[in-house]
Amino acid sequence: MLTIRETKFGKTRIVPLHPSTTLALRRYASMRDDHPVRRISKYVFAGDLGKALIHANPHFSFILWTRQGD
Repeated sequence: MLTIRETKFGKTRIVPLHPSTTLALRRYASMRDDHPVRRISKYVFAGDLGKALIHANPHFSFILWTRQGD
């Protein structure tokens, strides 16, 4: 399960994840944590300065990134 906090209108959402998505997120987090600024960011998908990315960029990047192993 993925908990998404502070969404639009301050809501929290709980999203069930497929095991392959969980694996992809763990791989991404490991790579992200190699970058010191991203590692300490409060955002899962953070830019080089540790700030949140706009919606379209992480969405598109995640789709491409998760398909690299195919």
